[in-house]
Amino acid sequence: MMSRATKISFVPFSQLKTDNLKTLLFTARLLVYIALIYFLNGLGTFVYEVHEIVNLYNFEQTWAVIFKNIHQALLMKKLLWEMLFSAAILATAGVLAAIVSFEFKYKSA
Repeated sequence: MMSRATKISFVPFSQLKTDNLKTLLFTARLLVYIALIYFLNGLGTFVYEVHEIVNLYNFEQTWAVIFKNIHQALLMKKLLWEMLFSAAILATAGVLAAIVSFEFKYKSA
C-alpha cells in the first residue's frame, strides 16, 4: 500500500475554499505574513543586540549586562511585545479563516 504524499504549500490556509468571502480569506492570509514579519523583526533585533553585547563583553558577563542595562531590558520587552502582538495577529487570522471555513461548509451542506 502506497502512502499518500503530503503537498507542501507556503500559502497560509491553502486548503480553504470560498465563493463569497474571498476578501476575508485574502485578509487572513495577509495577516499571517504580517505576523511572521513582526516575529522575525523582533527576533532578529534581539539576536543582533545580544551579538553586539557578546562582542563587547565576555560571554559570562553578557547576561548580567543585559539584565542590568536599561536599554537591553527595554529590548527584551520589545521582543516580548512583538511576539505577543504577532500571536494576536495570528489568532485574528485564525478567526477570519474559521469564518471562511464555516461559510463554505454550511453553504455547501
